[in-house]
Amino acid sequence: MQNNVGQFHGGSYKTEHRDTNSMLYVMLQPEAKLHALPGSMVAMSPQVQLKGKSKFSLKKMFIGGQMAMSTFTGPGEVLLAPPIW
Repeated sequence: MQNNVGQFHGGSYKTEHRDTNSMLYVMLQPEAKLHALPGSMVAMSPQVQLKGKSKFSLKKMFIGGQMAMSTFTGPGEVLLAPPIW
């Protein structure tokens, strides 16, 4: 298993890489925001606020791309993994 740790403006993170899966642990400071793909959240602290958003775009509809996004607002911890689809 390989781990990486670091900091960014608004929090810190730790990654865990295993043979079968990967996890990203993000610790958000108050009012810090994190954008992620829908379906990638594994768990989150009860203090974290989650908002979903859909954006309609003909360009994205025809050539591909994400039309939805999840936004997490701290304080607290969010655990993310690659989406399964």
